[in-house]
Amino acid sequence: MAEVFGFVFIALVLMAVVVYVVGRIHGPEPVEIAVEQPARTDQPPLG
Repeated sequence: MAEVFGFVFIALVLMAVVVYVVGRIHGPEPVEIAVEQPARTDQPPLG
């Protein structure tokens, strides 16, 4: 099981690095994609 865990850990690290590098290259544009998603209205506002 150690080999499987190591492989999954390496895959997650590589994915995180790729996402970070792509985010740095494209700048703040990916943030706007998350903002465009409609907010859920069934949850009460915090505070």
